[in-house]
Amino acid sequence: MTSGAVAAKSAEDQIAVTGLLESGAVAALHFRGGASRATGFHWEINGTEGDLVVKAGQAQWWWGRLRLYGARGNDGVLAELPVPARYQRSLTQWTERSAEPAYNVAHKYALLRGQITGSLAPDTDGVPDFRHAVRRHGVLEKLREAARTGRKEVTLAEQGS
Repeated sequence: MTSGAVAAKSAEDQIAVTGLLESGAVAALHFRGGASRATGFHWEINGTEGDLVVKAGQAQWWWGRLRLYGARGNDGVLAELPVPARYQRSLTQWTERSAEPAYNVAHKYALLRGQITGSLAPDTDGVPDFRHAVRRHGVLEKLREAARTGRKEVTLAEQGS
């Protein structure tokens, strides 16, 4: 049974950012919570020599399988690009289960194992750590402050982001 009371929203459910990168490239992102019947995760990179698109069936791209598509030059249509074997690590037993959330968890543990055993270099092989989290939170805090104050320009370079 519902009371009919209206509850105030206490958390942002959408973040939209447009900016100019140091290289001069324009970046635009829109991240929203909840489910969508249309687009899960869609990341498009348009370059001078071609285009790349990364897609996932759900907005939480870190949970499931990512698909990479690309086209160069006069290619009229994006084609799915295979994931190179070097990114599969030792997870061959998980290959058929790559759409499951557990696949990404297993992959991160395999990377962490590689760093602990010394077969992978620290900070270069995709294992996020506390420093990564601090930098991401710093970026989000700067964006939140800009939205609150109405600032149109925010520099993130000193964050190392």
